[in-house]
Amino acid sequence: MREQKNWTFILPEVERCREEMHRQIDDAFNNFLLSLAGEDLAQGDGDRRLPLAAPAAMFKGTKPEMVILPDRNMVPVHTWKQAVSAILADCCADAQRREQMLELRGKVAGNFRYLLSDRPDGMSAPLKICEGLYVESKFDTEALLQNVTGKLLERVGYDYWRVVIQCRDPQQAAAMREADVSCEELRGNHEPEMAM
Repeated sequence: MREQKNWTFILPEVERCREEMHRQIDDAFNNFLLSLAGEDLAQGDGDRRLPLAAPAAMFKGTKPEMVILPDRNMVPVHTWKQAVSAILADCCADAQRREQMLELRGKVAGNFRYLLSDRPDGMSAPLKICEGLYVESKFDTEALLQNVTGKLLERVGYDYWRVVIQCRDPQQAAAMREADVSCEELRGNHEPEMAM
């Protein structure tokens, strides 16, 4: 008579491996779709390079590490506010675009406040872009990027499709390490038994 196995340990590990496989498949499809834009996106171990034109929701939960500007200049950053500052500063480095941005002050609304102003007064989290130009940055990652790309950069003709953000997904990196260990343990400790 065959002995009944204790599946209470094995089933959660199998489920964890299944979730990891689903995540890897989702990442592969996302990378495929984004690679149509011509970028090398997969960096491994939770690092990714995403074009700024990618759906803003893809950046949620990630931490930016580097902004790669259209001229391929790389700007190290640690926060989304620093990333937005670097991108807007690059945009405003062009005199014509800077003038267009200055003209948008007090005209482009975010959710509750204007996105651009000539002074920080009345803004919850102002970022100074250049003399006489502040941008409101009190948004979650998705809303901040949507506002900056759709309501500002697009309007002034800045080629944000060529901006790439290198970011890290801390949860994904930890999950990958955990899944690798769990799957290895599952394979090593629970080899299928062969009936003789």
